[in-house]
Amino acid sequence: MENEIKWYHKKWVRIVAGVLAVVMIFTTVGYVMLRNEADELYKNLADSDEYLKRNSRSFSDSFDADNLILNMSQYSDLKKLMEDGKYEESIVKVKSLLETETDSARVEQLHELLCELDYNVGDYEEAAKEADICIDSLEAANTSYLFYYLGAVSNMHTGEYDKSVKYIDTILELGDDPQLFYYRGINNMALQEFGEASSDFEKSIELGKDDIDLYYDLGICLISNGDVDEGVAKLGYVIDTDDSPELTEAAQNILLAMSQEE
Repeated sequence: MENEIKWYHKKWVRIVAGVLAVVMIFTTVGYVMLRNEADELYKNLADSDEYLKRNSRSFSDSFDADNLILNMSQYSDLKKLMEDGKYEESIVKVKSLLETETDSARVEQLHELLCELDYNVGDYEEAAKEADICIDSLEAANTSYLFYYLGAVSNMHTGEYDKSVKYIDTILELGDDPQLFYYRGINNMALQEFGEASSDFEKSIELGKDDIDLYYDLGICLISNGDVDEGVAKLGYVIDTDDSPELTEAAQNILLAMSQEE
């Protein structure tokens, strides 16, 4: 048994890397749930007259009318870039605005926007950094959960699995979500916490997630945790279902190698 687990561990490391490479940028439930709580996140950006009226008295003496006009022009440029789908250029623009913006509320919102932009273009290292900034500044605000989510997935992609688990734990305080349990399972799997990963995957299935890769990952963790018969059954289900040629072949190879070592 010990030899099986050692051999198997070498195999699943490569498989986990493949799974992480194809994880969806947005989940069907988790992201929407959190994004809905942040639906007013950018109401003060760009051309908000209400924002300008409310905050005009708080600008420093050096922030004169000409600078205000220039500032609003820059935000209009950013809005146009985003509407045109030019997200890389939008990131450059946001960083430029952060160098000159003097209003703390706008600085916070620019970091929030930068976090989402970095996340959407797949720059997970930068997205994770920006998520930390947003979480620190938002503290107990409802919108902070959105950035816990972005930070959780970004840290999962960059290999900061412990941190990703911590963020997911915080989000799950809002309520159960099958995709978030799956993500936590992936993190625990990478941390070789196979028992906890198995529990996460089983909870994800219980909540309705039914992807074949979930059964495959659960099979891996069960076998690695010593629950060989259950793990083999899960891999057998992957083979019988045959929804993914790659995972079907991987499961067949694993079971074949295990049988040869008996």
